[in-house]
Amino acid sequence: ALQQERRKVAEKLRRQQEELDRSVAKLQAKAAASSPRAAASGSGNGSAFDGAPLPPNQPKMLETGRDHALKVAGGIELRLRCHARQGVRRLALAGAPPSGGAFPCGLDVDHLFDAVTLTRPTNRPGLAFALVLRRVTIGGPGTDLPVPGATLPYEISLFNGRWIWRVANNAWKPLTPNTPLPCAGQPLIARPGMYEDFQ
Repeated sequence: ALQQERRKVAEKLRRQQEELDRSVAKLQAKAAASSPRAAASGSGNGSAFDGAPLPPNQPKMLETGRDHALKVAGGIELRLRCHARQGVRRLALAGAPPSGGAFPCGLDVDHLFDAVTLTRPTNRPGLAFALVLRRVTIGGPGTDLPVPGATLPYEISLFNGRWIWRVANNAWKPLTPNTPLPCAGQPLIARPGMYEDFQ
């Protein structure tokens, strides 16, 4: 019985540590805000923004078009970039039912920026993430998230609460889980992001 109780306590501590680890820093983006913000949660745990300590619960604004360095809990280094909005709000797309603009993100929403991209330049530089508010481009040169050796620019967006994609300025297509996008000899596979991706 004592060993079983120890296992329960150990499991509870592991879950608490996992929750603590997940809430060290957060990225905030609101439709009305002029720019997204990065913030440390709780104690800050040694987090730094552009080389300066990131005090807990004191968000720092991300400047559009500039790389920002975020060191999370003195360990993981991230590069954050806020991408300015490209194009106007669109309530209609060819081949799709009109949007009422009821969803918080997408081409049909008046966000002032399109996406925030996150890369890990010093640890696992091949990983990249995006907080997509309207759209993000991936692939060839000049995209928001360039892929070495890629030539095609993929545009991924939300419209009327659904994910869509296209190559360059071609027709939009639905982006469903496991949709492969050929990129530099390796397919990019669409799937929801998970906490484990950051490990």
